[in-house]
Amino acid sequence: MKAFLALFIGFVLCSNFVYPQDETQYLKDYPGKAHYKYVPAATAGAYSPTVSAAEEAVVNAKLDAIYRFFLTNPAFSSPKGLELFFKTRFSYNNDQVKQYPVLKYEMDIQMYPWISNNGKPTWECSLCNVSFEVYVNRPDKVFEGRSISGGEDPTDENGYTISVEPVIIGEKDGCKIYSNGTIVVSSGEKAVFVPVTVKEYDLALIRSFEKKNKEHPEEQASGNMFISRIKEEMATWSGTELNSAAFTGDKIGACPYRLEYDQVKPLVKLNPGLFDKTKPRTAAQLIIIYSYYVAAGDQSQPFPFEEGNSYSQLRLVELMKTINFEEMKKVLD
Repeated sequence: MKAFLALFIGFVLCSNFVYPQDETQYLKDYPGKAHYKYVPAATAGAYSPTVSAAEEAVVNAKLDAIYRFFLTNPAFSSPKGLELFFKTRFSYNNDQVKQYPVLKYEMDIQMYPWISNNGKPTWECSLCNVSFEVYVNRPDKVFEGRSISGGEDPTDENGYTISVEPVIIGEKDGCKIYSNGTIVVSSGEKAVFVPVTVKEYDLALIRSFEKKNKEHPEEQASGNMFISRIKEEMATWSGTELNSAAFTGDKIGACPYRLEYDQVKPLVKLNPGLFDKTKPRTAAQLIIIYSYYVAAGDQSQPFPFEEGNSYSQLRLVELMKTINFEEMKKVLD
């Protein structure tokens, strides 16, 4: 079986390919191009941050520098069998990161494979495109797709998001790769997230239920029950236990111990001291790259090749594997 998969992947990466149960003919060696589009803050909608013309010029130049970084890689500047579209913009105002005194901006890289349509080459295939994203100064993206309860995660008293600790599944060019498909590109001087205590998490959870009670009065009975249970749990812990590192476990609130089963995770929050406040708010201090196709589950390896992946997904993984993340750090301020 392993030999068959190796042969299958080799065939995907080395030839024009018609995916099983997909009669599309993909033109792997067709010469493609990279395209760039910047969305000005003034046209980005009501949720765009307020910025001065000077700040926007700095951010625009930084996004252009990130684009030019990608173009140093022939896989991006002269893509074979692919058409690449880089779209950059300011990130929408987001409650999860409003505490940080920095501007947040991003780049979306859409990949369209070249195909043959009635004998004519074209990249215009709406069902074929896949993408990955580059987020600047968006530490919340390290929690992408992760949640403690399947809903909105609680926050500490200053509004910093608390979540389960992302699982590291690998490293490339000195940058950590997490199981939720995120890659952290930073100087490494400061952690993106830090541990929380049992007391800190339990109080955050109580505030979360109190907020839901106000927003949904019809559910107050349920909310009050959870609040009461959490307070009862807190009363059973000693001072040392309340100030211990928090874990998920067999309680409604946090546990000061780690149970021995796979679902137990440490609880962490975004690092309040992550960004250097002496730098201008336009400075790019952190990059997080995200793609669903980088990983698929806590037990995955980075950039997995799955037997069921489509041609487009495999080509995206192949493309992302060529990125030198160590060199990308040079665009940081």
